[in-house]
Amino acid sequence: ITARELLNNGKQEEAIQLIEKTKDTELKQMLQLFDDIKIAYKESLRETILVLGNDNEYMGIAVDKIISIENLFEFDENFIKESLTNTEYLSGVAKNKNDNVILLLNDEYILSKYH
Repeated sequence: ITARELLNNGKQEEAIQLIEKTKDTELKQMLQLFDDIKIAYKESLRETILVLGNDNEYMGIAVDKIISIENLFEFDENFIKESLTNTEYLSGVAKNKNDNVILLLNDEYILSKYH
């Protein structure tokens, strides 16, 4: 039975007791869940800005996450030019120490395009 039904049946005191009981149990749990969701949401939305610079020009690129900062190997500028049709935004391909393929941004082009 709901508090509204109790009120409609003239049982105001029982409706108030039901609301008070719910406030200390289910409602309290719901508020805690909402607080937990807000914290998780805020933590998941952290952005990092990568700053690209060329002489006196600077631009920031927002990224969701930085996985690592490391040395790259086997830089191959020609691979991009041969493999993809729209390559202005990329300057090449490299591999990291775990042999993962990394696409390298062409910061000069990006700075000239969006300045």
